[in-house]
Amino acid sequence: MLQGLMMNTPLRIEGLLEHAEKWHADTEIVSRLPEGGLHYLHCLGINTAI
Repeated sequence: MLQGLMMNTPLRIEGLLEHAEKWHADTEIVSRLPEGGLHYLHCLGINTAI
């Protein structure tokens, strides 16, 4: 098996959310709603918002 190609932990959404909250807390996430409007969410607290 090739070394360095496998992760030691499973890739799950919780890990991504924890990373975003820890390292990108001041970053704003902007998504477009189906009606055409915009939705804004800060990474700080994203792990508890979802």
